Amino acid sequence: MWLFDFILDWVALLLWLRATSFKTSPVERPRTISPLASIKPADHLTPCLWAGAAMLAVIVGRAVIYWKIGTAVDWMPTINFPSIAIPLRSNSFGRMLTLSCLTFGVTLYLFYTYLLLLISLTPGLETSSRIITFLRKKSGVMRYFPKTALCVFPFACGFLFWTFSRWIWVGFGLLPESSWGSILKEACVLGLNAFLPLQYLLYGLLGFAFMNSTIFFGTSQIVQILSAASKALLAPFRRIPLTLGKWDLVPILLIILIGLGQYFARIGLWQMFRGFLIAH
Repeated sequence: MWLFDFILDWVALLLWLRATSFKTSPVERPRTISPLASIKPADHLTPCLWAGAAMLAVIVGRAVIYWKIGTAVDWMPTINFPSIAIPLRSNSFGRMLTLSCLTFGVTLYLFYTYLLLLISLTPGLETSSRIITFLRKKSGVMRYFPKTALCVFPFACGFLFWTFSRWIWVGFGLLPESSWGSILKEACVLGLNAFLPLQYLLYGLLGFAFMNSTIFFGTSQIVQILSAASKALLAPFRRIPLTLGKWDLVPILLIILIGLGQYFARIGLWQMFRGFLIAH
């Protein structure tokens, strides 16, 4: 089922990117002077409504499939956050629609978070790399955020998500009602929890840096972006004398430390979240 989710989430993401791409309608100058020719069409931005409709069809269609098939086989899916999982019974279309929307929302969050991290690590390629230019355009207003926004963006997303979505879980009977103080504490845990998915992009960049220390991958734009991002990521640790022949072992050390850190962070965040729920 995860492969089905993965494919549909990426299809919906591509449709989202298409729907949020705006183009300016060309304005043609009239060749003849006449009362009708003097009326010029307005220059306006036209969103791709068909892509937005198709994206909604994918999300709603997946919810219908989950509802029909899940009810027949008594399937109970879960909404998985890095350290917290919320189960949902599939015998309700409303719950399956919530699952479908939130699954796509997580994909959207990961895309923009990874995008923000890559852009912040490769400031020198903004004018020379067409891929970075393309990614900056797709990032929307986020391209105007300062680099320090990366430290706030994941926490803000997790915090706001839980603050405004907890009433859904209460309505489904999955969580008890609580005071605003407890809700804000839970939201803080979810905000910290939102940093954990960054580990996968960091693993990829550090793994590339380790291989790139002895293997030549070419000079393509993708290789330049990965090389620049990995060098920026490793810059604070370059003074660590950890090599084996031509192999730079600092990326491996960082991968191990990040893995251990996220393991204990998952346990700690779950214990904190569980403690807040029990305290109700």
